[in-house]
Amino acid sequence: ETAHRLIYERQDPAAVPPLRELLKNGDIPQARVHALWSLQGLGALTADDLSHGLADDSPRVREQAVLLAESRLTDEPELLAQTLALANDNDAHVRFQVALSLGEVDGNNNSQIAQALGAIARRDSDDIWTRTAVLTSLADREAALLGELLADREFATGRGAPLVEQLAEIVGVRNR
Repeated sequence: ETAHRLIYERQDPAAVPPLRELLKNGDIPQARVHALWSLQGLGALTADDLSHGLADDSPRVREQAVLLAESRLTDEPELLAQTLALANDNDAHVRFQVALSLGEVDGNNNSQIAQALGAIARRDSDDIWTRTAVLTSLADREAALLGELLADREFATGRGAPLVEQLAEIVGVRNR
């Protein structure tokens, strides 16, 4: 943490290559997370760095990489594709962050985003926080997600019924 703070305070560009090396080959996940955030703090975080973070073995590194990639997802299709794939990640924290971050995506990816949010919703519908993350990330994708969930009749009439009802209310209130 001290090294991270000093790197940020000094803004020394000579730290960028060792940080990238740490991100790619570091043994400790926490150090790789600090490398990502240090590169961000130096204004040197690239799509390639984020791609490495999104593909990391550690779920904590993937989670932080999703958060850092959030502002770039609309403009960088490769990062969006990697993030969408993480909707099926084995770690609930990663899926939660994916649900939150997908709400920041603008553009014509509504069906892909609805599918990813649907996958997260089906897997984690029992968790109120993940359900809330999915619902807050809809951004005019309510009807698409509702259609996605209704296509899975067993889910929609079973344990997913409360979520489907919430979505139906949102679609109805928005009169779309």
